[in-house]
This record gives sequence, C-alpha cells and structure tokens, in this order.
Amino acid sequence: MGFFAVGFSLGSSQYPRQSAQTQSAEKPGDPESKNEQQEGFWERSATDPIAIFTLCLVFVGVFQVGLFYVQLRLIRKSLDDAKMAAEAARDGVKVARDEFISMHRPKLRVRNISITQHYAMNHLPKFRESQNLIGQFYISNIGGADATIVESLCFVLPTNRGLPMTYPYEQMPANNPAPRITLRPGKSMQANFGAAPLTQEQAENINNFKNSWRIYVMGWVEYTDALDMNMRWRTAFCRERRQPREGDDPRFYPVKDEPDYEHEE
Repeated sequence: MGFFAVGFSLGSSQYPRQSAQTQSAEKPGDPESKNEQQEGFWERSATDPIAIFTLCLVFVGVFQVGLFYVQLRLIRKSLDDAKMAAEAARDGVKVARDEFISMHRPKLRVRNISITQHYAMNHLPKFRESQNLIGQFYISNIGGADATIVESLCFVLPTNRGLPMTYPYEQMPANNPAPRITLRPGKSMQANFGAAPLTQEQAENINNFKNSWRIYVMGWVEYTDALDMNMRWRTAFCRERRQPREGDDPRFYPVKDEPDYEHEE
C-alpha cells in the first residue's frame, strides 16, 4: 500500500511538466511560428498557379473599374458637348428663321379713307345731321408673304378737343370692317364701315372747319403670317379730315406725331 502511494505521487509530479512543455510549444504568440506561416503563404502564392491567376484577376478588375470610371467621365463630357452643340444649332435655326420671317413677312397698310356723303349743288361733300355715316378704306399688303386678316376695327370720332390720351375704341370689340381673308403680296382689298349720324352742331362746324371741330377715322387691322400662324401683327391707323388749301376737296390725312394711333408693326 505504501509503495502504491509513492508511485502515484511521482507520476503526478511528472504529468504537469509534460503538460507545461506541450502548452509552451503550442503558444500562438511565438514569433518564429508566425514567420513560418507568413513565409509559407507568400511562397505558396509565388509558386501556386491558382493563386497567381487569382491575383491577376484582382489586378484586372481594379484596372477595369478605373477604366470604366474614366469612360464614364468621357461619356458625360461628350453628352454635355452634344447638348451644347444641339442648343447652339437650335438657336442658330431660330435666328435664321426669325431673320427670314422679318425679311419676308407680310405688312399691311391702310390707304384712301373716305366717308361717302351726298353732294351739294356745288359738288362739295357735306355732312348732314341725322344721316348715317358710310365710308370705306383700302388695305394693301406691301410685305413679302401672305397676310391672313384675323380681326379689324374702325371707329369714327367727331370731337372739338383733339385726340384723347387713351384710345376711344380701347374697350370695344372688333367690328371687322375688313373680311377675314388672305391677302397676297402686292394685293389690295376694300373694307367698308359705318358710324352713327352727326348732330347739327357737329355737321355744321365740321363742314366749315370752325370752333375746333374735326372728325377722325381710326382703328386697327390684326393679321397673321402664313409661315407662323402664332405670330400676329397689327396695323393701327388714324386719319383726320383736313382741307390743305381753300377750294380743295377735304380729305383724310394721317395724323402727325401720333405713333400710338398711327403705326405699322
């Protein structure tokens, strides 16, 4: 029994030594084992064909990503340049079109305004009270393209105070004395209009050019261009009945220094 206890104690004292040696040999923090592991990895990478191929694929992928980024920037720049070129071409076309339209656009002019009245025995036109005014004028296309008349207005103003600051017809709807037709370049057409009768005072003073009484025929003609139906122009007219010299028949002449009443767009 004593022999067994001695042997057990000796065996127990030897076991920890072996365990400690084993643990010290297997310590992961040993630098020599780390170097062996690292050298083994790079040596295998340099000699293993699969590792070399994988590394090459990594390099190729990085290069393709960089190349794709460069191509993307070049594509974006080319798109910006193409957009700028398209905008410049569009602006050039618009400028050329506007120049062509301005050079070949229609232009209407109002001429030969007259009010038809009965003639007295001396063949001079006289206004009479309670007699409806009937008149006419001509519209000529002096431009280089067809003009389509859209709307028109004609208004007769007897007054002894001159032209007002605002148009007398500003709030009036178009009464369309001119028919809505297309007028070719160099062609003319007749437009007819009517107005309310004059009073006795108005008729006597206008006939004799007394007491500052005068009579105006005014209005406008709005028209479009055959090349651009959205473009509208307006010719405004205002004519005053005057007698240049004694003995001459009175006529309607354009008012002077009144561009608001008399102008051609």
